Amino acid sequence: MIVLTSFKPFRDRVGFVQMRAIENWKQTFPGARVVDFQHEVRTPIEGVERLVVEGESGHPPAFNAIADWVAQNCRGEICLYLNADILFEKFEGCETFKMFEKSLPNGDFLGIGQRIDTLPEGGQRLHRPSGMDYFFFRAGMFADLPQTVVGRAYYDCALVAWCLRSGVKVVDLTAVVTALHQWHDYSHVSLGRKEVFEGADAKANKTNNELADFGPHIADAPYAMTTDGKIVPNPKRSWLRQHGHWKLWNILTRGGKNW
Repeated sequence: MIVLTSFKPFRDRVGFVQMRAIENWKQTFPGARVVDFQHEVRTPIEGVERLVVEGESGHPPAFNAIADWVAQNCRGEICLYLNADILFEKFEGCETFKMFEKSLPNGDFLGIGQRIDTLPEGGQRLHRPSGMDYFFFRAGMFADLPQTVVGRAYYDCALVAWCLRSGVKVVDLTAVVTALHQWHDYSHVSLGRKEVFEGADAKANKTNNELADFGPHIADAPYAMTTDGKIVPNPKRSWLRQHGHWKLWNILTRGGKNW
């Protein structure tokens, strides 16, 4: 398995979160190749391969560059792209993902799932299905993905949209994967949260991929994986979303809180 990410600068709270994630991944995926894509050379970290991709220094990379690299160097292998603040629990190493791969022996797929947020004041809560922080896929996919910058709004929806349009099997793994999102602020970005969600890269992600405001995301996955390893039609997939009534679904479910 190839574990892919793009780290932020290692400072303050974000630095602590990322170092904790690295240690978790080493335990979760023993022997996996961990590759960090970046636009500028940073301090080397033991067990992490640093790959500088072309682009403007200091900016997050395009997912296209990551997809191109794995297509050329890891074709056919299972890849996991992770946001660098995610921890995993409740499964033994790669066993869940081996089970997932066995259930889909041929063809391309995208595995996604809801995360659990750790809150700054303590406690946890399940995030809405609009938030996606990990993506399992087979190297060689995403060849004609429109320009999509990671770490900015809509990049996750863009990957799901491309797969649905391309006939790639999208599977909800929430029932079998417990992904914990560590709380952090947005001080690593010059304009903070506003830049991440409303900046030029976020707007370009939305426009380039012809995305609507309410999807697609986990609630649109046609399939789901059960705890016994079966891939089945997603029982939670709404008729409203299947027929494009995303706004009405959003109102009825309070943005997915009641999904």
